[in-house]
Amino acid sequence: MGNFGKPARDGKDWSREESILAFDLYCRTPFSKTKANNPEVIRLAHALQRTPASVARKLGNFGAFDPELKKQQISGLIHTSKLDKAIWNEFNSDWGKLVIEADRIRQQVTGQSLSDEPEQPTPAICGPTERATTAKQRI
Repeated sequence: MGNFGKPARDGKDWSREESILAFDLYCRTPFSKTKANNPEVIRLAHALQRTPASVARKLGNFGAFDPELKKQQISGLIHTSKLDKAIWNEFNSDWGKLVIEADRIRQQVTGQSLSDEPEQPTPAICGPTERATTAKQRI
C-alpha cells in the first residue's frame, strides 16, 4: 500500500497481464455482479494492488464490447482503452487460451491457480434439494 492507504497500483495504467486477469473474471461473472462489492472483484483488486472500484470499472469496460449485452440494450462503460479492445479481440473467440493464460498469470501474481482456491463450505441442507429454473447464460 502507498500513502494514505491507497493500493500501490491505484491510478496506474493497466498492464496486459492485469487486463487478462480482469477479462477472465468478466467471462466468469454475470454482468449484474461485476460490482465493487463482489468478493471475486475484491479478491482480484487485492491481488493486483488496485481498488475494487477500479477492477469493477475495468469489467464495465469489457461490457462495452459484449454483443450479448447489446442485444439486451445494456451498455458497458464508454471510456475503454485500446488495450481493453485488444484483449477482447484476442481472447473472446478463444476462451481456452484465456483460461490457460489467466491461470499462468494468476500463479505468478498470487502463487495460486484458480483450481487452488479453497472451495466454499457446503451449507446444511434443510428441505428440497432441487427446483426447476430457467436461466440465461453468457456463451
